[in-house]
Amino acid sequence: MNYKLAPGVAYCIGCGCQDHHACENGCWWLRVDYEVASGVCSECEKHVNRWDAGERWRNTQAPADIACQNIAHVVQERIAGRLDGEQFQQTLQALNGMSKEE
Repeated sequence: MNYKLAPGVAYCIGCGCQDHHACENGCWWLRVDYEVASGVCSECEKHVNRWDAGERWRNTQAPADIACQNIAHVVQERIAGRLDGEQFQQTLQALNGMSKEE
């Protein structure tokens, strides 16, 4: 079974940084797949081989774990005032659109 997340935030399989919270020294994607919400950032080049071998999850993270992280991030952004009510609702609805493909 393959899982497909709504487009949004991708997390690095090496360090866990993501689109809205880069590494301390800054980074960019060497590999990224928004359909599975993961990638390899420039600070984690040593994980490119894992990515190229098909690994898409940080450690043993499952798609549901990533979906939970995405929701937690959206809630944090709302609390911090970086998302208004409408943006918050739209983002949660998009995340709720997570579907699985068999």
